[in-house]
Amino acid sequence: MIHQPDSIKSTRRNQLTFFILLAVAVVYGIVSAFQKRWVCDDAFISYRYALNLVEGHGLVYNAGERVEGYSNFLWTLWCAVPIVLGIRCETWSMMWGIVCYAGTLTLLGDISRRLAIRIGATPAIPIAAILCAAHADMAVFATSGLETSLFTMLATAGYWVFVCGETTGRHRPIAAGIVMTLAALTRPDGVIFGAVLGAAYLAVAKPRWRISFLYVAAFVIPHAAFIAWRLWYYGDFFPNTYYAKSGNLAWWSQGWAYLMLYLQKYWAVGACLLGLTACVIPRRIETNEREDDRVIRRLAVVAAVMAGAYTLFIVRVGGDFMFGRMLVPATPFYMVLVELGIVRVARHRFALPIGATAVLACCMVLPRYPMTGREMISGIVNEHSFYGTYLLDESQDKRSAIYRKYFEGLPVTLAFLGAEAHAMYRGRIATAIECEAGLTDRTIARQALVKRGRIGHEKNASIDYVIRERKAHFTFHDSAIEVLHLTDHVLPVRVSLDGLPGFVLSWEPAMVEDVRRRGGQIEDLPAMIDRFIADLSKAGDAEVADLYRRLTLMYFSTVSDPVRESPFRQRLKLPST
Repeated sequence: MIHQPDSIKSTRRNQLTFFILLAVAVVYGIVSAFQKRWVCDDAFISYRYALNLVEGHGLVYNAGERVEGYSNFLWTLWCAVPIVLGIRCETWSMMWGIVCYAGTLTLLGDISRRLAIRIGATPAIPIAAILCAAHADMAVFATSGLETSLFTMLATAGYWVFVCGETTGRHRPIAAGIVMTLAALTRPDGVIFGAVLGAAYLAVAKPRWRISFLYVAAFVIPHAAFIAWRLWYYGDFFPNTYYAKSGNLAWWSQGWAYLMLYLQKYWAVGACLLGLTACVIPRRIETNEREDDRVIRRLAVVAAVMAGAYTLFIVRVGGDFMFGRMLVPATPFYMVLVELGIVRVARHRFALPIGATAVLACCMVLPRYPMTGREMISGIVNEHSFYGTYLLDESQDKRSAIYRKYFEGLPVTLAFLGAEAHAMYRGRIATAIECEAGLTDRTIARQALVKRGRIGHEKNASIDYVIRERKAHFTFHDSAIEVLHLTDHVLPVRVSLDGLPGFVLSWEPAMVEDVRRRGGQIEDLPAMIDRFIADLSKAGDAEVADLYRRLTLMYFSTVSDPVRESPFRQRLKLPST
């Protein structure tokens, strides 16, 4: 029997310990994400773009309207795959979101492994992976239906390629450039990560200019081709969401509020500053360890700049209305900083990394969210607790079925808000106008921002535009009266579709009759006008003028009815039409 040296046994034991810890972190993350599974309302905008693409209308929200109302190009394309395969987009996006989350944890684990091999730290512990597995909102946004998980994985993958080069001495700039291009095509702000990584290659790689040139070529050329396509297809340099959310305007106070709320729960992220300090402060070391120390310092600086630059960008634009979402992509880099600091301080010790990781993981899990349920702070909500599984339950499919029953095959235009994006997608509405931010409408998105409001919801459509320009027929959202100021501009003419209440926006007789033939109940606006005419003599001039203004917007502008219009014009002494 051959006896193995104790060093080999120890190495194998350390490797086994590492892979067990990493496996536990990945499995825990997957289970946590699955338990928290949900879909955000914004995801259904991407689904509808994907549906129209598959059905031959192009990458559009409404057939014939080229408006880039998404900001996740690759994710939207990926959402077209389940439609071709006959799978629900919700199921597909949740599944792949979890896969990407697991991929991020795995990449972080491999970074730990490579670092341990490079500097000879034993045993290796996947600290960053464990901490990200304990991060509740990384799990939450793995199954939101949004691109967050894919974007985070790609940003982490770009850094992983850089780490591979630093720990082996063989940089692969083309691979890094391609990965960061994919990140930028998944979300435009991926350019920030790409630029930082490019600067890192310029600063540390050798031969510097050759490697930097290869990275820039791999990153810039594909992205420039995409920009050229966007200009040709949509006619804009930026996606429409950039204008809808006033991305050109700085809103530092709101951004700081967003960051502070994040740190209120994840205050343990502040340990990254201690980690960075431990990495960058020089200390006396042995000659044969000096290069290893430099490697740690370079990796720490790059991770810090990637995390800091992206966080600063998020603060500048005001953050987001969803708690934590926009800071999730920066979180792996913060956790890497924590790990690098612990590794440099601990080196060959075992107890300190394990203890520090356990304490920090608990500090990530235990603190409560700043807001509970549907509570809103500074316009920010915990979107997961706000919606939960609401958009996946049977009531949403029931609403969609009602829309298909009454509007299928009709050239109907609906004005919708928020969570109704689900029904616009599954209900196959011919033309849908998002009225809360103008995400899919060029005119609404480009309105001048007169006053700051709730982040991401500041550019409500004007009812005049929705009716006169977009010819919207109905709206069914509970908040339509408040958001669109409906009763200030039109009469509240009610609609009921199998108990689903709504309002008429513009009266189109053919559309009204088609809906009635299918069983819909719509108040008789012409009969209401007749009653108003009968009582005109009892009303004051101001009241008549206001009534005529409302009726002109919703009825007389679309229906030629001089018999009913003449009494109003005569009373107001207006010339006959």
